[in-house]
Amino acid sequence: MIKMSHNIISNMKKLVFLGLFVALLSSGCRANIETHVFFPEIKLPLTGVQSTVGSIEFYVSREFQIEKEEDITLDQILWSYQASSRGRVSYEIKISAHGEDSVGLFAACSPENLCLPIRNTYGSPPPYVVNAPVIFTGQIDGGVHSFSDIPQNAASLRELQDAIESGKIWVIVKVTTNNPLQFIQGDTLRITDLRGDISLHKNLDYFFPFSGIFF
Repeated sequence: MIKMSHNIISNMKKLVFLGLFVALLSSGCRANIETHVFFPEIKLPLTGVQSTVGSIEFYVSREFQIEKEEDITLDQILWSYQASSRGRVSYEIKISAHGEDSVGLFAACSPENLCLPIRNTYGSPPPYVVNAPVIFTGQIDGGVHSFSDIPQNAASLRELQDAIESGKIWVIVKVTTNNPLQFIQGDTLRITDLRGDISLHKNLDYFFPFSGIFF
């Protein structure tokens, strides 16, 4: 029978623990997470128009509080939503991690004098509205339409990541149509149940301060 001293057994236990710790660090520097953001309804009271006379583009911007996460990297976002209108409209859904008003209505006109009758209600769009990255575009020809698994434009991933890290986001909808009659009749675009299913990974280095030794 081979007898081991208490010190040898103790050292072996330490080696086993160190091996498990190294293995934990090797696999534990990031955690893959599935989460989502949800915006119940965004409605634009007027539809913009583009014609030979000129163009009007309408924007609505709404601020939302979202769950805050830090030290993350977004991998993919798939969007689902429902859109409805009376006539054919094209639209862009944009996001911004920075904004001003909780709710804003804006109009951009070319030539500018087309906006004079509506300036009391619709302000000139600020830079965060105009320059906000587009997450996806769409078009409907009247009625109610459901969409799912729309991939987010990769160029706008960083903007959503900044929004999640700050816990605040502005969702912006831009609407246009080629039919002046829709503008005169005050057609409305409604986006409801806008949901983004997000795949991200979270940096866990701060849980393991000695991880730099092993990476």
